[in-house]
Amino acid sequence: MDERLVVWIGGGPGAGKTTVARRLARRFGLRWYNGDAQTWVHRDRAIRSGNVAAQRFEEFTPAQRWKRPLPELMAMALHDERGPMIAADVAALSPGPPVVAEGTPIVPSMTGDWANAVWIVTPPPVRRRRLEQRGVEGAMLNLYLALADTVDATVAEADAPVIVNDDDSTIDGLIAAVAERFAHVLPFGATDRTQRAELLRASNQAIVDQVRGFFARPWAVGNAETQRATLDCECGGAECLDTVDVVIGELSDVPLISDDHGV
Repeated sequence: MDERLVVWIGGGPGAGKTTVARRLARRFGLRWYNGDAQTWVHRDRAIRSGNVAAQRFEEFTPAQRWKRPLPELMAMALHDERGPMIAADVAALSPGPPVVAEGTPIVPSMTGDWANAVWIVTPPPVRRRRLEQRGVEGAMLNLYLALADTVDATVAEADAPVIVNDDDSTIDGLIAAVAERFAHVLPFGATDRTQRAELLRASNQAIVDQVRGFFARPWAVGNAETQRATLDCECGGAECLDTVDVVIGELSDVPLISDDHGV
């Protein structure tokens, strides 16, 4: 392709946007921009710009940080600051297959044409229950709920397009609904298996870089190279949904191929 196509998926924490974006990228040969995987890059960018909340975040250990009042946690989340960073990251990507960009800081004002954007909205009681089922609790739960409320309010004020993820929803149904909305873009995804494999390697590398970025913080305890990560099989097959459990320090340039492929 000669120009960059981008579809945007926003929503609060736990809305399902990462799962949807990841599956769409694999099925249709898209480049997945994983907003969470840029957390530490964005934090460093904010620190360099003199952002006080970003600097303060680094002054605390995690245990100290979660004892701070919710308004301070909201400020340190850099929700408002990271939206423009995500937009800048996506704008800087080279032309090629369409990008599916997802992240909580994505807001209507940064997405341009709403035909290429959607927000996944989860009703508050469902949202709380699902986050608790994931083991999110205490101050982290309160922060995630507050961020979701902020996203929902922004989307409602803009009258932006939404897809509801409630108790009647299934992940396959959610993926199908988002795919239908972006049906005008999906046919332009990569079909060449080698290119698809390269896209998967790039999205896997972003996850690995995120793990390494976390353990590089001055307050982090542990060694990134001993951590395990669940990455996508890099076979490039359109129907493949396999993952590979790996130790970060054991990764090499050899493509990650699921044992189920018999390779």
